[in-house]
Amino acid sequence: MQSRTHSLFCVLVALFLASCEVNVSVGGPRYVGAGVTFITPLQTSNVAYGPEGIKYESEDLKAETDGKMLVVNGKSFGTVQAGDTVDLTTSGIVKVNGAVRENARNSSASAPTNQEELESTFRDTRAAAERGDAHAQNKLGEMYANDHGVARDDAQAVAWFRKAAEQGYAPARTNLGLMYMAGRGVKQDNGSAVAWFRLAADEGYAQAQYNLGVMYRKGLGVEQDDAQAVAWYRTAADQGFAEAQNNLGFMYANGLGVAQDDVKAVEWYRTAADQGHALAKQSLRRMEASGRGK
Repeated sequence: MQSRTHSLFCVLVALFLASCEVNVSVGGPRYVGAGVTFITPLQTSNVAYGPEGIKYESEDLKAETDGKMLVVNGKSFGTVQAGDTVDLTTSGIVKVNGAVRENARNSSASAPTNQEELESTFRDTRAAAERGDAHAQNKLGEMYANDHGVARDDAQAVAWFRKAAEQGYAPARTNLGLMYMAGRGVKQDNGSAVAWFRLAADEGYAQAQYNLGVMYRKGLGVEQDDAQAVAWYRTAADQGFAEAQNNLGFMYANGLGVAQDDVKAVEWYRTAADQGHALAKQSLRRMEASGRGK
């Protein structure tokens, strides 16, 4: 399974075009493993996902599936199957295909303890943030943006993201760019979003590189430039970022910003598909069915 560490912020559900190109994910990041999709909250996390399943872990949440059983914070939440979507973005609530799923033992007694733990985590995180810890400042921003242990407050989220971003913390710079892109806590401004993405991208942060590629592809905050989109997608794709690999496959398949090349398109789609990327799998099947890229 692919493994990577993220601090991602999402405001809207990721947009998918009919062409199977993926836009910036401005809402909780999504991971696909064993055919099951996890929509995860705005938290720094370690994630491993691929054909055999998903394992997600943050300070406040642990969730995993093998494509058959769903376990969240050590409790069974019953069975899942390929095609199911598990929404973990609301603290203390697990939704499968939009419906709230109770844990197998239906133990409501743990809910107050969970809330107490969240509030304790918030206090500890705020104390560290106030001491100037950039990681804690970014996490505190995520907690405010995600209604996690504290009431949602986008202005506070932006303030804490900015503090960490000004210290050069790439995940916070990316989060701040997404806040500008979505117009949450600040006036919507794609130019500012691009500026923050670029700072994080120049530090080698794959999510920001991918986001910057999408901004060039769509002409948001920058002049539309497919060649620049390809360059940034490739930079993120080379780090194993599945969404960028999928989009790079799309660019090769359609000759956008690069010479049309079905073989390379298939190679990139397959690389993303091997990580469980659903749209890449669909595109790969279509190209193979039509004999393209052989």
